[in-house]
Amino acid sequence: MLFVVASIVSGSGFGPGFLGSLRAVSQLAEPHERAALLSAGYVVSYLAFSLPALVAGVVIIHIGLRDTSFGYGGFVALVAVATLVAEPLMDHHRRGTANPTDGLGSPGRSKG
Repeated sequence: MLFVVASIVSGSGFGPGFLGSLRAVSQLAEPHERAALLSAGYVVSYLAFSLPALVAGVVIIHIGLRDTSFGYGGFVALVAVATLVAEPLMDHHRRGTANPTDGLGSPGRSKG
């Protein structure tokens, strides 16, 4: 029963998130380029889900399920933190603002 509830909760978050990202990406391309862009997006998405699972399947043989689960979860957390740190920095770099911490809620002000 817990598995079913968890699947419903995660699916209700993943679905709108995935559709929102597809909408955002499709607006970046001209109409005649959208099929290729969305195809590339699906390839990257499937690889992003399948390759870590395949690697975890190989690693389980050597270090066990528990250690593999902790390593996998730690890696996902590390990537999430790196994304949270890098995105505001990249956004401010693209905009050319002086203080990269403005987007993180600091009292600094941009010079734009």
